[in-house]
Amino acid sequence: MELKSVEEVWWATTKEYTVEMDNGEIVKVRWAENPKSSEFFILTDSGWEGWGEDEEYPELYNAMMEGELD
Repeated sequence: MELKSVEEVWWATTKEYTVEMDNGEIVKVRWAENPKSSEFFILTDSGWEGWGEDEEYPELYNAMMEGELD
C-alpha cells in the first residue's frame, strides 16, 4: 500500500471568547467559520443569537475583526 496524497476538503471551527468589558461586564461571543462563510454570535439571556457590528458592543466586534483577541 502506498499513500498518494491527503487533502483537507472541508473544515469548520468555532471559537468562544469570554471578555471582560471596561465596565466590568462579562460578555461571551462565538466566531464560527468554514471555507464559505463566518458567523458571529453573542450569548444573551435567551441563548446564542446572531451578532454584528451594528449590534451591542461594537468595540468588541471590531477587536475580533482586527484579530486583537487571538
